[in-house]
Order: sequence, then C-alpha cells, then structure tokens
Amino acid sequence: MSLLSLDKAVRDAFSDAFPVLLSVLRAVAQRAWRTATGPVTDIWTLPELPMRMPPSALGALLLDSLLGAVQEHVSMGDYVSADVLMRVFGETAEPVWAMVGRWMKDGMPVREGGSQAGGPLGGLDDEFFVEDNELPLLDPDFWTDGFVLRTDDTGTELQKRTAVPAFLEGIAQSVLDAGKAVGLLRVLEIASLLDRDTPWMADWPSFTSIADSARLRRPTGDGEPLVSLPSTSTEELSQALRDAVWPHSSLAQETLQKVLVDDCDLMLHLSAIEDVCLMRRGDAMSHFVDVLFTKV
Repeated sequence: MSLLSLDKAVRDAFSDAFPVLLSVLRAVAQRAWRTATGPVTDIWTLPELPMRMPPSALGALLLDSLLGAVQEHVSMGDYVSADVLMRVFGETAEPVWAMVGRWMKDGMPVREGGSQAGGPLGGLDDEFFVEDNELPLLDPDFWTDGFVLRTDDTGTELQKRTAVPAFLEGIAQSVLDAGKAVGLLRVLEIASLLDRDTPWMADWPSFTSIADSARLRRPTGDGEPLVSLPSTSTEELSQALRDAVWPHSSLAQETLQKVLVDDCDLMLHLSAIEDVCLMRRGDAMSHFVDVLFTKV
C-alpha cells in the first residue's frame, strides 16, 4: 500500500478529526496554562509548567470545546469528523458521568465533628463539579453551603461561572440535591428506604449508551442511505441525561421529604415555631422569653 493510498484511507475513515482534535487541545492548553498569546505548538511540554486552572474547570472547558467542535462539523456537513469527535467526546465525558453516578448512589460524605462519615464515597474528586466546603454536620450552614457547585474563578467577576460542562448544566442542581438527600438518609441510617424494587442505583447507564440513544437518522445526500449521527444539540443531549437522572433524583428527594414529614414531625415543629415567632400562642411566647432571660 502506497503512502498516498494510506493517506486517502485515513481521510475517508476519519476526515479532519485528527487536526481538529489537535486544534482543540492547543486551545484548551493555552487557556489552562495561560501561555503567551501566540499559538501553542508543542502541547506535550505544557504539563511541565504550573497549570493556572482548577481540574474541574479544565475538564469542563475540554468537554465544552469538544462538543463545540462536533456541532461545528455537523453544521458543515462533515459527518465523518463529527462522528469521530463525538466518540472522543463520549469517552472524555464518561469519567465525569461515573462521578455523577457515584455521588447520587453513595450520597454526600458527612463529617461529624472532625471525622468523615456518611457513606463509602469519601473525598470528592477534584475533577467533579461538586465541591466539599468541609463543614461539619452540625454547622448551621451545612445544608446550604456544605456542598455546592464548583465555580471557575479563573476569569473576571463578570465571566465567573460554575465549573459544570454546558451539557450538564440542566441537571447539575438536581444531581447536587439528590446526593445531599441520599447522604442525609445514610446518616440517619434509613437509606434502605430507597431499595424498594431493586438495589439503589443498580441500573446506572453509561454516558455512551445515553449518547447513542439520542442519535439521529439523517440522509447523506440525494438517494443515498440514512446514516446514524449523534444528536449534537446541547439541549437534546441534556434532555437525554435528564431522563436518566430524574427517576433517581426524584425518588431520593421524595424519600427524604417523607422521612422529614412523617417520621420527624416536621410540620409539628414548624407550627410550634410559627406559634412562638408570630405570637399566636401568648403562653408559649411568655415561656420562651422567661427561659431566654433565665439563661442570659
């Protein structure tokens, strides 16, 4: 086989996918390592330099850049490159998607005092878009500030955004809330309520399988057969991921809500607080003030 025929065979199979991947890596590396404004040529030398971007922000930037490249080539009709780039994007997104599954399955790690407890998850990966602020369980701000979506602080104040890939922004808050709910259920030692029909999160799908399910059938030209192409719209991909996350997220939060209302008598406590703060119970308010002044 001649070099020309080999070159043609590679281009027929991959089109411009390899040059595009190199271009994406150069652009991402230049932003991550904040190199000079000139083009990055030897990207393999950059890991020797100090990186200027957190791992979670770098992962989000890489995934957004890859998906942008896929969308660009689909719009140009270069379906061969788009398909190859989509496969690369899927493999790159798989680790983050696996982190989402572990977070929702195991729940947030909870500190009681100085120790770590509350599930097998342990510490969160630096590449995950959920951040642990290391607050103890009894901290009054634990539920709101203990675990939050990471922010990318590398830009200006106006450019600041969460370090969540664009295609996950629609489900990021649901994922965060579900992990919090499961973690609290594990701390209360009643997470077994989630195991109704099957073990909790036993059927978590891979990212590739979800992306493949969203593939479209489009014609390649007049009279030519249909080809299977990825659904590259961020909204369409987000919807497919939302459909995978929603059953688990809703079950976790419904279970926690049921425990708080039925087992912990949440409404009774709220009613008592309203009676005191709104002075609907004068005797209760008087007793509260007496206790308060006695302690002072």
